[in-house]
Formats: sequence, C-alpha cells, structure tokens
Amino acid sequence: MDGALSGLLTLIPSTAAVYTAMQNSPTFVRSTNWQSRTALVIMPPFFMYALSSEMKLNHKMREMASEAEHSREVSEWAEKQQKQEQIDDSSSSRSSNTGNGNNTLKRKASAKGVTDRHLHALYKRSVE
Repeated sequence: MDGALSGLLTLIPSTAAVYTAMQNSPTFVRSTNWQSRTALVIMPPFFMYALSSEMKLNHKMREMASEAEHSREVSEWAEKQQKQEQIDDSSSSRSSNTGNGNNTLKRKASAKGVTDRHLHALYKRSVE
C-alpha cells in the first residue's frame, strides 16, 4: 500500500512536468517522441513504487528478525532461570535433611513466585 501511494504521489508532479514542458517548450516537443514522454511520466512513479516497497519489506524483515532474536533471548533466560532454580532446590533439599522441610517448601513457593514475576515483567517489556 505504501508503494502504491508513493507511486501515485510521484505520478502527479511527473505528469505536470511533462505537460508543462509540452506546452511551453517547442524544443522539448521536437526532441522527444510519444514513447519518451510516456516514459518520463511513468518511470518516476514506478521507481518510487519499487523503492518504497523495498524499504517497507526491508523494515518488516528486520522487525521479524528482531522479534525472533528477542524470543530466543527470552527462551535462553528462562532456561538459565530454571537451571538456577534447580540448583537452588537441590542445595536447599540437602539442607532440608536437617529437619527444616517446611521452610524449604516456603522458599520454593516464594522462588517460583519471584520467577513468575520476572518472566511476566520481561514479557511485558517485550510487548511494549
């Protein structure tokens, strides 16, 4: 849509320029034929259509690449958090053998809540 709009907006001045040259310059009329005048009218809009379409496509591809990279980074971060939680759980389970099983469950629940909040905050930042 952007390409078509750019082409249409370029068509107006290119047509006006050729029309003005046809009306005011006998040299222009003698030195150009109808094919070259047609080319002078339609080639600038075609160029703008192609250029703006290519720029829009390039922008969209970069945006998709950025989203994919962000998704990969979030996944890596979540895996690291999960590994860290497993390490913390295994170390706390060793200490729970001393008789503090109830405290360990509380720590696990609070650590899970913290991880969930971190994931939620990270997702919220990525969406904004």
